[in-house]
Amino acid sequence: MITVLWGVTGGLLVYGFAQGYGLDHTLLHLGPVVAFTLLANASWLPQRARSLSVALGLMTASAVFVHASHGLIEAHFAFFVFIVALTIYEDWLPFLIAVGFVLLHHGIMGMVDPGGVYGQPGQEDSPWQWAAVHAIFVAAAGAAGVIAWGFNEDVRRDIQRLAVEKEKLADQLEALAHEDWLTGLPNRRAWDQRLAQDLDRAKRTGTRVSVALLDVDGLKEVNDNGGHQAGDLLLKTLGAQWAEELRTGDFLARLGGDEFGLILWGCDENAAGEIVTRLRSTVIEAPWSVGSATWDGAEKEGSLLRRADDALYVNKSARRVSAPVSQS
Repeated sequence: MITVLWGVTGGLLVYGFAQGYGLDHTLLHLGPVVAFTLLANASWLPQRARSLSVALGLMTASAVFVHASHGLIEAHFAFFVFIVALTIYEDWLPFLIAVGFVLLHHGIMGMVDPGGVYGQPGQEDSPWQWAAVHAIFVAAAGAAGVIAWGFNEDVRRDIQRLAVEKEKLADQLEALAHEDWLTGLPNRRAWDQRLAQDLDRAKRTGTRVSVALLDVDGLKEVNDNGGHQAGDLLLKTLGAQWAEELRTGDFLARLGGDEFGLILWGCDENAAGEIVTRLRSTVIEAPWSVGSATWDGAEKEGSLLRRADDALYVNKSARRVSAPVSQS
């Protein structure tokens, strides 16, 4: 819009000379237009102030065009063109300023210099009446732009709403990708990520961390006798009970089938054994086996999990219900 304003300023300069005006008269015409153009280019002004400067500059340029043409009726179309262009700002203030400018210009200048505003006979006798007519028609010309403006706002709102819904959907999909569909606990993917993060953090901080693998005994028999619904209910119940008994920083996940994994932050083999023992005494919905291992500070994740799995195998084979086997 500022580029348009500069272009209009140059056009008025050429038009003034073409109409036979001298340099001083032409520069007098251009003075207010140039002033508003410079204000519109002032980066230190707020955006709305600059848009108002553009609006006043374009309306002033239209008024100068009408004056330089001695009220030529075709020159009045400049008001129509520029007021539609101003709706690009999608701001009511520049639009209303432009309509008010047309009303005041046609009324006041119609009284001061009727021949410079109205080129048709008889119009100069009722300047304010014709000023109102021009203002109404100019406002009507901008109505299409205002309607399009409203459509644009609706489209933007729809786009914003869709963006929010898309973000929510992405969050939901991300959560589902890391959540076990049955128990609502973190799944194997979440477990792998959390274990890698915790071991890396433990290596930096020197904090002890242990893992425990929990396995539900006799799940096949439960499924055979009561159906898979009974087995699913057992897994959900055990998962919920384990989660309720754990500390805030502990991480419990369902690794698949009847196996669960537990990351115990800040726990050596003794502390991990105490936590598992407490779980033994409180979670008695069904028999389950456990094997734990404490990270040695250097081994890979696979090695740590193999040691825990070996301890689980020993515990499951011996059916030790009261005391878990631990390797450190």
